[in-house]
Amino acid sequence: MIERWLALLCQLLPGVAQAVVVRRDGSLWTGWPKEGDLAPLQQFCSADAKVEDARYETTPAGLTRLAMPLRNGKLRVGTVAVELPLRADQRSTTELLLRWSQAWLELLSDTGRESQRGPERVLAVLEQACRFDNLPDNASSLATALADRFSFSRVLICLPQRGRLRVAGVSHAPTFDRRSDMFALLEADLERLSAAETLPADSEYARWLATRRPALQVLPIRLGERGFCVILHAPEQVPDSAVKAQCRQIVRLVAPFFDSQNRLREGVVWGWRERVMTHFHHASSRRKWAWGCGAAALVLLFLALPGQHRVTAHASLEGEIQRAIVAPEKGYLQEASVKAGEVIRQGQVLAQLDNKSIQLEIQRWLGEKQEYERQYNRELTALNPVEMRIAKAKIAQADAQLNLYRERLQRVRITAPIDGVIIKGDLSRAVGSPVQRGQVLYEIAPLDAFKLIIQVPQKSIRHVAQGQSGKVLLSSLPHDAIEFTITSVASVYSEHQQDIVYRVEAQIDNPNATNLRPGMSGYAKIEVGRKPYAWLIAHPLLDWLALKFWRL
Repeated sequence: MIERWLALLCQLLPGVAQAVVVRRDGSLWTGWPKEGDLAPLQQFCSADAKVEDARYETTPAGLTRLAMPLRNGKLRVGTVAVELPLRADQRSTTELLLRWSQAWLELLSDTGRESQRGPERVLAVLEQACRFDNLPDNASSLATALADRFSFSRVLICLPQRGRLRVAGVSHAPTFDRRSDMFALLEADLERLSAAETLPADSEYARWLATRRPALQVLPIRLGERGFCVILHAPEQVPDSAVKAQCRQIVRLVAPFFDSQNRLREGVVWGWRERVMTHFHHASSRRKWAWGCGAAALVLLFLALPGQHRVTAHASLEGEIQRAIVAPEKGYLQEASVKAGEVIRQGQVLAQLDNKSIQLEIQRWLGEKQEYERQYNRELTALNPVEMRIAKAKIAQADAQLNLYRERLQRVRITAPIDGVIIKGDLSRAVGSPVQRGQVLYEIAPLDAFKLIIQVPQKSIRHVAQGQSGKVLLSSLPHDAIEFTITSVASVYSEHQQDIVYRVEAQIDNPNATNLRPGMSGYAKIEVGRKPYAWLIAHPLLDWLALKFWRL
């Protein structure tokens, strides 16, 4: 465009020998004629480039060089220089012609920018619509870009999701409440649209928009096969045909990208389901009948195959031998060195009672024994056999009491009878408190011998028998299924979560597992036999119906 303008300028000015346009940095933009030596004129044009007025210079050949700043609006973009025969009285006219020609250049530039504004706007919106890796962010970005570029009140992007239209993006709203009436009414109306329809003025969503302040009108545009780009605008700002055409072009270009991201979001299973349903709808009636018969035969074959019948119930681990540690004497707790959860060894001191009262009793009986011994010696000297026998009996009584209190003194130190773990008992905050004789202080279970307690519901207990096997999955070991064998089925019941359950004991098949602890719980599956899949699926309903009919 700048070359055409310079050529027209040289034709307008009479006798022009050569002309150049130089950029602000001094580089040559264009020149006329192309085959001439433009270096002297370019050098004159580049000198004093910051000068804002016209400059003149006379050449040795008698020609005049004229340089003027070249502007685009208020911005200086370069300098234009011409070399031509010019008298002094012609300078003002020539400057005026140059300024007028610059006005033509600005007009041409504005016309070119206006013609390019449409494609630039479309490309800018497309760039915003493809910025992210997930569909909701891209939908929100597309809606925001359309609303900003075309000055719409609001734009909504609706896309199919699991067979239904859902609002995927709203302009200027990264997060929104899908339960709003604005979205529910729009989704319901769009579901009823055909490929060539627009929302009628009496639709529920249009009536709802008319009640808003300010009132809005709706313009839906198809996005792919089932999606929509919904434009909301004021009644006095109806988009013209050019804006609608650009919006349709944007939606048509972005639709394949949104469809691919939507298929990735819905997953492989739903994609295959859609393909099968589409293929089925386009098939002939004979082929549909054949497919239906084949599917029914496969279902019947599956229902006739035998499957493993399993009874699922809550289970927990208990120690095979559980020992209770009780207080041997009545007294006060002096020391408690262990608490629940600690691993202990046989003979380890667990707690100790206060022994001051026992020590006092031992000292008292030692004194009485010494007094009886002195009495025995006196009677022996006096040769009094009756009193000697009485004193000797009292000495034996004192020895018996001393042995009793010494044995009680040994029992104040409570030790562990076996190796194991403390599963119950924490006396660390009860030091100094009184304890009664026979009071349970701790419960101990071994670490290498367990039994599994399964709480089988009453509706499934008839299927469980001794010798059956199964697997249990504990909450603390969710990736390791432990095999077990049922050892006994008790007739004793209890209530668990408002249901009657029966206690079933089982033996762990891998007793050497080191990561098991008493008290761990989970769910056990008992294999009680093989039944057809039809019976496995239907027998809970059949049992329930049998009870209901029996009550009639």
